[in-house]
Amino acid sequence: MSSMPNRLNRRSPVALYHQLKRIISSAIDNGEYQVNEQLPSENELSREYGVSRHVVRQALKDLVAEGRIVAYQGSGYFVNKKRVRKLLPRIGSHTSSMANLGIPTQTVVVRQEINTPPESIAERLLPPGEDQAVLIERLSYLNNEPVCFIRAYYPLKYEDALLNVDLDDQSIYATLKERCSLVPKRAETVISVTFADEHQSSLLDVREGMPLLFIGSFTWSAKDELFEHSSGYYRIDRFELEIEQT
Repeated sequence: MSSMPNRLNRRSPVALYHQLKRIISSAIDNGEYQVNEQLPSENELSREYGVSRHVVRQALKDLVAEGRIVAYQGSGYFVNKKRVRKLLPRIGSHTSSMANLGIPTQTVVVRQEINTPPESIAERLLPPGEDQAVLIERLSYLNNEPVCFIRAYYPLKYEDALLNVDLDDQSIYATLKERCSLVPKRAETVISVTFADEHQSSLLDVREGMPLLFIGSFTWSAKDELFEHSSGYYRIDRFELEIEQT
C-alpha cells in the first residue's frame, strides 16, 4: 500500500481536514495513487496523521464532492477518473454536446419504439385522447465507457420521422429539423440527484443505488409546440455540470 508523508502543520490557521485533503489530492496528482486504486481506510488515515476520524471523514467527503475519489459502501474510497465538465446549453442537441467534449464519444440507440409514457409526462406532452408516444432511449460512451443514459418521449405525429431510422450518433433535433422543419426554441429543465435503478445500473455499469446526475426537460418548438420530454441520467463520478449565466 502507498504511504503519504505526514505533513500536517498543527500551528497553521488552515483547518486540519483541509490540509489532509490537500495531501491526499497531491498524492493522487503525483501518481502515488492510480485511478481505481483504493485509498487507506479512515482508521488508517486517522492513525497515520494523528487526527480524529471526523477530520479524516470531512477531508474524504470534500474529495468525493470534488470528484477526486468515489466512495463505495462497505468497500472504502477509490481514486476516480477525472470528471468531464458538461455545459448545460440553453437549447441543444445531446449528441452534439457530447461530441464537443473533446473526448472520443459514441451514442447508440437502446430502444426505439411506441410506448406508454408515465402519466405525469403524457398529460403535458400528448394531445387529448392519446396515451402512447414515440420512445427513444440512448446510451452515450466516453472512451468506450458508458456514462450517460437518455430517455425521451415524442408525440405520435413524429412516428414516421423518428422510427425506422438510424439514430446512432445522430442528433434527434437535426433529424426533426430535416424531416419535419421543427426547430427547438425553449425548455423547462430540472436538475437533481437520483439513484440508479436496476435498468440504469445495468446500462451504465454501476452499482444499483449509485448517485446519478438527473437532467429532465420539456422542450417547445419555435412554433410554441411542446414536442419532447427527455430524462438524462449521468454518472456523477464522470460528470460535473457547468451552467452559463448572463
